[in-house]
Amino acid sequence: MAKKAVPIAETHAIAFFGFGRQYQKAANLLYEADKTLTLPTYFLYSHAIESALKAYLRAANLPILADNERKHHKIRALYDECNKLGLRIGSDDPTNIRNIVGLLEDANEDQGLRYFTSKGAGFPELPWLRDASKICSPRWSRT
Repeated sequence: MAKKAVPIAETHAIAFFGFGRQYQKAANLLYEADKTLTLPTYFLYSHAIESALKAYLRAANLPILADNERKHHKIRALYDECNKLGLRIGSDDPTNIRNIVGLLEDANEDQGLRYFTSKGAGFPELPWLRDASKICSPRWSRT
């Protein structure tokens, strides 16, 4: 008898966290190897942060839903929800991650980090984004 697939809303936190770590590692490797490949690097860091935020919500036993309350790729709302639950990244969030996720979400409007778009967007500086991706390390905490 085949196993029933677990809905993404119920996926274990460690699965999201593991994917986030892999995307972060890939982004770090690309960042170090070739500074001209900015869009793929932005995409990888963005997805790493999104996965880490979803891991945090799942660790709090909250589902990841694709509805009007919490949609995929809405990383600003994901961050705000995690922050309300007590997410703290370092002392007083020195990377200003809410600003970073806002810029990433705006840049990714209409899948702008994956496909060509004529819409202009602001991007966080890559070193700043790389620092923010430390959310993918096991050091985040709940207060």
